[in-house]
Amino acid sequence: MTWLLLVIQLGGDPVSGVPIITSGEVAETFASKQACVAKIKQIEEIDKHEHPTIRLGCVIYPKKAI
Repeated sequence: MTWLLLVIQLGGDPVSGVPIITSGEVAETFASKQACVAKIKQIEEIDKHEHPTIRLGCVIYPKKAI
């Protein structure tokens, strides 16, 4: 199994306040969930929430990486 570190950029309608995904990409791949989560924590330590419209997440990709 491969874990994907996703970076999602949120935008939204300022009137309704509903968030909309404006872009997303796979930033990095990992062999374990623990390694992916550790990378997110490392990024959050550096970033200190300077980019409130960016979300990070780990998602499993059930196939082997090529």
